[in-house]
Amino acid sequence: MTRTPLISVLTPSLNCGTYIRQCIESVLTQDYPRFEHIVVDGCSKDDTLDVLRQYRHVRWISEPDHGEGEALIKALRMAKGDVLVWLNADDFLLPGAFRAVAAAIAPDQGRHVVYGKANQIDAAGNILVEMPPPLRSLRLTLPRLLQWFRPYDLYQCSLFFTRAVLEDAGPFRDDYFYSIDFDFWLRIAMRGYTFHYVDRVLAHARMERPDAKSRLGFERQERFWFRVSLSHLHRLSVWRKAEFWAFYSVYWLRCGLARRWPVPVRLVRPVLRCLERALGGPQVSSGARDPGVPVGGDPTP
Repeated sequence: MTRTPLISVLTPSLNCGTYIRQCIESVLTQDYPRFEHIVVDGCSKDDTLDVLRQYRHVRWISEPDHGEGEALIKALRMAKGDVLVWLNADDFLLPGAFRAVAAAIAPDQGRHVVYGKANQIDAAGNILVEMPPPLRSLRLTLPRLLQWFRPYDLYQCSLFFTRAVLEDAGPFRDDYFYSIDFDFWLRIAMRGYTFHYVDRVLAHARMERPDAKSRLGFERQERFWFRVSLSHLHRLSVWRKAEFWAFYSVYWLRCGLARRWPVPVRLVRPVLRCLERALGGPQVSSGARDPGVPVGGDPTP
């Protein structure tokens, strides 16, 4: 692979006319010579198509689909790049992201997957959570990735991967509503690829949008994450399975109490954190949100 690989940006879109211009501009203004931007729209009813028509470099289609997964698969079929990234229409890249990734990704040295930080922003673009760097001891292996209830601050908009990874791990799932990215990461780890960290903010991820699917309920998302985790759990050793259930029990206890008795849980949370530390393993970086706690407070009932 050359030092300036062709980077394909895959953007599924549905009624994101308010945000998609910022997404496109964030790609277009990258100080990098070789990229393509592919947008697959699901027949938006707002002004999304009017915006797309203003950018001649964007390759796009607009037709009915069955969700984000199908849109991503269509985008993959259109993509020609050596390196790929999934960038939602309401997210955007920061300046220098492509050059940072191109400098770090090196398949001949085993670096097929590169990721950086992604700050969480609200609908207006205000930063909700500024992500701290992962702990140096944190390695995103399959056992660790399965523990989604212990944050590792990984976002699809700041994770780039080579075409070889895609061909080996397989495409995105088109039968999932949630957890499409999570399932893909697990399959990458399952194939033995390492996740190489770049210590810079590569993108902003919009977390609070009135019409976003993330607003349909955090507990519903949890059920999807848990189901995907269970589908891969058989790949772990007996010890790793025991570790998974131990940490999940702590998570369930902490978040279960928070949902039912929000005031008392603040008194017992230090005890629960001590219990988590006693179980061993790397801890959450200072400044990261609580596992399972949406931005802005405790889990919603």
